[in-house]
Amino acid sequence: MNELIQLFPRVIGYPEKVVKLTKEEFYTTLNHYNGIKPKLYFGIYNCDENMNYNNCTMHVIFFDIDKGKEKGTYECKDTAKKISQYCFEHDYRHCIIFSTGGFWVYIKTTNGDKIENKKSCLRNSQEKIIQDLNLSVGMDNGEVDIDGHIIGDIKRIGRMPGTHDTSKQLYCQSIPVEWLDKEMNEIRTLCKEQQNKIYWYCTGAFDLKPYDYLSEYERMKMEFYDYDIKCDNTVISKFLPCVQNCILNIPLKSHNKYWVWTTIYLKERWGLGTGQIKKIVKPYLERWLRNDGFGENDWIHYIVHDSLPESVFRDGYYFPKCEVLFQNGYCKGKCKYFNESGFYK
Repeated sequence: MNELIQLFPRVIGYPEKVVKLTKEEFYTTLNHYNGIKPKLYFGIYNCDENMNYNNCTMHVIFFDIDKGKEKGTYECKDTAKKISQYCFEHDYRHCIIFSTGGFWVYIKTTNGDKIENKKSCLRNSQEKIIQDLNLSVGMDNGEVDIDGHIIGDIKRIGRMPGTHDTSKQLYCQSIPVEWLDKEMNEIRTLCKEQQNKIYWYCTGAFDLKPYDYLSEYERMKMEFYDYDIKCDNTVISKFLPCVQNCILNIPLKSHNKYWVWTTIYLKERWGLGTGQIKKIVKPYLERWLRNDGFGENDWIHYIVHDSLPESVFRDGYYFPKCEVLFQNGYCKGKCKYFNESGFYK
């Protein structure tokens, strides 16, 4: 466990975060709450007594592979296996944690104590592997390989190996890589018994130094983007620039996710009903002709085949942070509504 959890102070979460100053204090608290709290978490990086991460040592990079609402655990297992194989090919020392609902993969690093742009470096490193493996990342209802919340998040907490998930009656624990070839039911059965060993593979490490530069997203937060949107509709002109841009300029066919977010925004931030939303977007979607057999244009697809407003109202989607919008190309850059928390004002 010492290779995964090294320096202190460090956060323990259940799930509220509390700083523990020493290793002894950390494990005393952990042992006390194990089996009492439904789930226990640990701070992946060390911090100071005020939960500040400016001087943390980035000894690993990490990936949270969660099944989400629609993605099955089988696909999660395949993604974990793909990342593990990548590590074997590059001789990156790594371990795999079964979190009872999905998987975490931790990859050892070098130069983790010499990084200046910590958030950007983590993001750049994670995105390098994500791009190499052609994985999807985001927060849109679980239909992705990697949970977008973890990208660049140096304050992230992960499920604590060896702890009992009281709701599922399973242990979160490190698993041998061979278990990824087993059926999920067999993995769950094996994780009904506690084991505290961490299975590490390979001997090399991922060098963080080449990725220690400001990420595109961090630069975006510093520089304003000129959207230069021409809009003669007095209602639409009051929306966020990214939402305006979607309505005015983006066809639905290949950007269904964008239109889900647009619909969410109109529902969530403006309190509009399905009829009102359809009335606003109809003139713009009618312009985009389709040739995929689903109707004459995007508008027909929107109301008949996708039924976007109804599905958004029914399934409880939410409008993402600017960071996620930017990551997915919906946001083009910082606007006057952006604030440092990553949300628009």
